Amino acid sequence: MKVLVLGGAGFLGFTLVKKLLLRGDDVVLVDLEVSLKENFNISLLKDVSKSAEGTLFIIASSVGELCQSIIEGGATPYPIDDNISIIFNLATRASVNSTLNDPVGMSLNILDGTKSVLDASLVLNASVLHTSTSEMYGDPLEPQHESYTGNVDPMDLRSAYSEAKRMSETLCMAYNHQRGADARVVRIFNSYGPGMSLYDGRVVASFFRAYLSHATNEIGLNGGGAQSRSFCFVEDTIDGFLALMDLPRGGFKGPVNIGNPHGLKTMRELLDAQSEVVKVNASKIESKLGKINQVIVEETPMPNADPATRKPVITTAKLHLGWEPKTPFWEGINKYLDYCILEEEFVRNLQN
Repeated sequence: MKVLVLGGAGFLGFTLVKKLLLRGDDVVLVDLEVSLKENFNISLLKDVSKSAEGTLFIIASSVGELCQSIIEGGATPYPIDDNISIIFNLATRASVNSTLNDPVGMSLNILDGTKSVLDASLVLNASVLHTSTSEMYGDPLEPQHESYTGNVDPMDLRSAYSEAKRMSETLCMAYNHQRGADARVVRIFNSYGPGMSLYDGRVVASFFRAYLSHATNEIGLNGGGAQSRSFCFVEDTIDGFLALMDLPRGGFKGPVNIGNPHGLKTMRELLDAQSEVVKVNASKIESKLGKINQVIVEETPMPNADPATRKPVITTAKLHLGWEPKTPFWEGINKYLDYCILEEEFVRNLQN
């Protein structure tokens, strides 16, 4: 099978592409980041592809430009053709700072990108995995089942991301109903693991970065770290994606929560856990990177509209996909630390 992975050089794309190659699928990876020689994930995926059954093709392009060439029937880059069976759309930025700095751009990027991918899927007769988010639930009042319609303030700048993601789900269902598309929707809760760069900006990466990187040794703990999130190891998250897309056309399309209801931690608990992992692995870290940073924790005000908690209900995933997360937190966080050490080595070698 040949699949198209948009945003394939990013966090989730890295593990998805690796799993697809290893199971024998041919993968067309599309990402602007592949034009950068220093992209760590791409270098690892190229190594994987040397021994994998599937073939890796890499295209440096924006999603909009690529989809437009497919829609218009122009000179579409090789190897994109009618043999593409699935499009995985992972290309959306997920940074809160990006949303607050450019809410208009974020909203339009999500909506225009979703429409372009859906239009391209009709031309290729390909199924689509649309990656939505737990952000669409807003500041939830209860553990989140898919039937929960959310608690989102459309007037808050952070909602530029949440509301655009909600509308993009609607767009997928509308294309299914009106134009015969096969778009399937996952709602991703907090994930972590290999593929997430130390410099990503998300909380798990930022905590390890403070210990390992020369760039900073400071950690900002919003609101004293009382807010909680459920953390799912990336390998489990991607298994959920594949379970949905392996279903036959015409069946269940979601939406479906993909997250770990048992991985709930406050930000303070997460910091303490990661600090302990660093301590236990101190000799390994220092043999690779030198002295571990003395971390400074600064308690900062709680950002506006930052949800107090996120916890998925995954009965739908169990029923329709036979999926639930399997990786214990301590196993997953140690694997992620190993990735972070390798990436920091990679970055320092480029700088020398």
